Amino acid sequence: MIEMKYRYRKVTPEILSNIIKLKNMGYNLRDIAFAFGIARSTVDYHLNDKIKERAKERAKKRSRNKNLTNEQKIKWKIYYKRYFKDRYHEDKEFRDKHKKVCKNYYMKKNEAKK
Repeated sequence: MIEMKYRYRKVTPEILSNIIKLKNMGYNLRDIAFAFGIARSTVDYHLNDKIKERAKERAKKRSRNKNLTNEQKIKWKIYYKRYFKDRYHEDKEFRDKHKKVCKNYYMKKNEAKK
Protein backbone atom coordinates (compact mmCIF):
# COMPACT_ATOMS: atom_id res chain seq x y z
CA MET A 1 0.00 0.00 0.00
CA ILE A 2 1.27 3.47 -0.88
CA GLU A 3 1.56 5.92 1.97
CA MET A 4 0.60 9.47 1.17
CA LYS A 5 1.08 12.58 3.23
CA TYR A 6 -2.09 14.61 3.18
CA ARG A 7 -1.88 18.31 2.74
CA TYR A 8 -4.31 20.54 4.54
CA ARG A 9 -6.58 22.13 2.01
CA LYS A 10 -10.01 23.59 1.95
CA VAL A 11 -12.71 21.47 0.35
CA THR A 12 -14.22 23.75 -2.25
CA PRO A 13 -17.77 23.31 -3.57
CA GLU A 14 -16.28 21.90 -6.77
CA ILE A 15 -14.29 19.26 -4.87
CA LEU A 16 -17.32 18.47 -2.72
CA SER A 17 -19.51 17.85 -5.78
CA ASN A 18 -16.84 15.53 -7.19
CA ILE A 19 -16.62 13.68 -3.86
CA ILE A 20 -20.38 13.14 -3.91
CA LYS A 21 -20.26 11.91 -7.52
CA LEU A 22 -17.52 9.41 -6.73
CA LYS A 23 -19.37 8.16 -3.65
CA ASN A 24 -22.53 7.66 -5.72
CA MET A 25 -20.46 5.73 -8.27
CA GLY A 26 -19.49 3.29 -5.50
CA TYR A 27 -15.95 4.34 -4.60
CA ASN A 28 -14.96 3.90 -0.95
CA LEU A 29 -13.85 6.76 1.30
CA ARG A 30 -10.17 5.81 1.19
CA ASP A 31 -10.02 5.88 -2.60
CA ILE A 32 -11.88 9.20 -2.77
CA ALA A 33 -9.56 10.73 -0.17
CA PHE A 34 -6.52 9.49 -2.06
CA ALA A 35 -7.82 10.95 -5.31
CA PHE A 36 -8.10 14.45 -3.83
CA GLY A 37 -5.13 14.27 -1.47
CA ILE A 38 -7.21 14.81 1.66
CA ALA A 39 -7.80 12.72 4.77
CA ARG A 40 -10.43 9.99 4.81
CA SER A 41 -12.01 11.63 7.85
CA THR A 42 -12.47 14.84 5.84
CA VAL A 43 -14.34 12.95 3.14
CA ASP A 44 -16.44 11.22 5.80
CA TYR A 45 -17.15 14.58 7.45
CA HIS A 46 -18.57 16.02 4.23
CA LEU A 47 -20.64 12.94 3.36
CA ASN A 48 -22.05 12.02 6.76
CA ASP A 49 -24.29 14.49 8.62
CA LYS A 50 -23.95 12.63 11.94
CA ILE A 51 -20.18 12.99 11.88
CA LYS A 52 -20.49 16.66 10.96
CA GLU A 53 -22.83 17.27 13.92
CA ARG A 54 -20.48 15.46 16.33
CA ALA A 55 -17.57 17.56 15.10
CA LYS A 56 -19.55 20.75 15.65
CA GLU A 57 -20.49 19.63 19.17
CA ARG A 58 -16.84 18.92 19.99
CA ALA A 59 -15.90 22.36 18.68
CA LYS A 60 -18.50 23.95 20.95
CA LYS A 61 -17.09 22.10 23.95
CA ARG A 62 -13.59 23.36 23.16
CA SER A 63 -14.82 26.94 22.90
CA ARG A 64 -12.97 29.27 25.24
CA ASN A 65 -15.97 31.28 26.45
CA LYS A 66 -18.54 28.49 26.42
CA ASN A 67 -20.01 28.88 29.91
CA LEU A 68 -19.32 32.51 30.69
CA THR A 69 -22.04 34.92 31.69
CA ASN A 70 -22.23 38.31 29.99
CA GLU A 71 -20.60 39.93 33.01
CA GLN A 72 -17.70 37.47 32.89
CA LYS A 73 -17.31 38.01 29.14
CA ILE A 74 -17.05 41.77 29.71
CA LYS A 75 -14.42 41.27 32.45
CA TRP A 76 -12.45 38.96 30.15
CA LYS A 77 -12.61 41.51 27.35
CA ILE A 78 -11.35 44.31 29.62
CA TYR A 79 -8.55 42.11 30.94
CA TYR A 80 -7.47 41.09 27.45
CA LYS A 81 -7.49 44.68 26.16
CA ARG A 82 -5.33 45.79 29.08
CA TYR A 83 -2.94 42.85 28.63
CA PHE A 84 -2.65 43.47 24.90
CA LYS A 85 -2.07 47.21 25.36
CA ASP A 86 0.69 46.64 27.93
CA ARG A 87 2.40 43.98 25.85
CA TYR A 88 2.09 46.02 22.66
CA HIS A 89 3.88 49.01 24.20
CA GLU A 90 6.55 47.02 26.06
CA ASP A 91 7.51 44.29 23.58
CA LYS A 92 8.89 45.48 20.24
CA GLU A 93 8.93 41.97 18.73
CA PHE A 94 5.26 41.48 19.64
CA ARG A 95 4.39 44.90 18.21
CA ASP A 96 6.16 44.16 14.90
CA LYS A 97 4.48 40.77 14.62
CA HIS A 98 1.07 42.32 15.31
CA LYS A 99 1.60 45.02 12.68
CA LYS A 100 2.57 42.39 10.12
CA VAL A 101 -0.53 40.30 10.89
CA CYS A 102 -2.79 43.35 10.63
CA LYS A 103 -1.22 44.41 7.35
CA ASN A 104 -1.77 40.95 5.85
CA TYR A 105 -5.35 40.86 7.15
CA TYR A 106 -6.28 44.18 5.57
CA MET A 107 -4.55 43.31 2.30
CA LYS A 108 -6.60 40.10 2.04
CA LYS A 109 -9.75 41.95 3.02
CA ASN A 110 -9.21 44.55 0.28
CA GLU A 111 -8.47 41.85 -2.31
CA ALA A 112 -11.73 40.12 -1.43
CA LYS A 113 -13.68 43.33 -2.04
CA LYS A 114 -12.29 43.68 -5.58
